[in-house]
Amino acid sequence: MGIDIDLEAKSSSSCYSHGYDYYTDLLVKLAGMLNSLGMEMTLCPYEDQDFWLECLSGIYVANNKKQLVTGINLQCYAGGAGNTQQQWVDYITQSSLPLGITNAATFVNAGYSTLTTDGTPNGSPSLIQSNFANKNIPAAQMATGSVSGWIWNEGQIVSSGSLGTAKEYAQAIINGLNQL
Repeated sequence: MGIDIDLEAKSSSSCYSHGYDYYTDLLVKLAGMLNSLGMEMTLCPYEDQDFWLECLSGIYVANNKKQLVTGINLQCYAGGAGNTQQQWVDYITQSSLPLGITNAATFVNAGYSTLTTDGTPNGSPSLIQSNFANKNIPAAQMATGSVSGWIWNEGQIVSSGSLGTAKEYAQAIINGLNQL
């Protein structure tokens, strides 16, 4: 069990009006607290790689050179449409900060949106499988060595009942990644 941190600082909501650096110490402490409770923590960035790398480094250093974050669920859609998994793998591998990440390609998980801009479900399980298998995830640019991925917003698709079940989507991602 764990928590995925989807921090979108500087957003329109007044409670998120602070810049990213405002949250660095909080995330470092939160990682330690979650770890002490036996929980995992992942990060879900879409911008400001310097902030996220500083958080990863802070967590690693504060915990006796043990990285408590188990992965990055990278948003490669909407506000993160310019992101690619390969870019973030490169950010990690080329960082001069101590991060404690041994395999960046398995640490960064590309996220693919299955919704159109108006929120309409768009993407059958077979399309998802094909996109993962062909490294054709729009803008995600899957990195060599990638072993995972995810879709947004599977819950909305499944609740529409028109395209597939949660099990079918999960299997489509697995099948697609197995073809890489």
